[in-house]
Amino acid sequence: MSEIHYTENFSSQDYIRLCESVGWPRPNDEQSEKCLRNSDYLVAAIDTASERVVGMARCVGDGCMAETIIDVVVQPEYQCLGIRTQMIQSLISRIKGGIDNSQKVMITLIAAKGRENFYSKFGFTSHPNEDYGCGMYLWHFK
Repeated sequence: MSEIHYTENFSSQDYIRLCESVGWPRPNDEQSEKCLRNSDYLVAAIDTASERVVGMARCVGDGCMAETIIDVVVQPEYQCLGIRTQMIQSLISRIKGGIDNSQKVMITLIAAKGRENFYSKFGFTSHPNEDYGCGMYLWHFK
């Protein structure tokens, strides 16, 4: 493996390819382009030897009080190299950089099963707990 560098720029085709590389459902081209365009923050990991995107993560939210980290994905052969850590640190730093000292922002995510301990290293807490109920979601299909 060569060196990894990080950028905010990657294509919807990179997004689709990464989703497929880890067995996620394939988003269509239109959704992929729109979700990237509408994201508040993006980060991609690029293998400098091949200039190929090998990881990505993004945030969606209101830009001031609430951000959700989603789509954290690293190609299988690049996992366990610290790429996920670098991307999460980058997103958290950029979110915090977007608010001033008198403000606070809630950063949320839904950890993949078995990945909870990884995210707790950044200060994320599991639900339910004494302050919050369990996280919930709804997939809608037409």
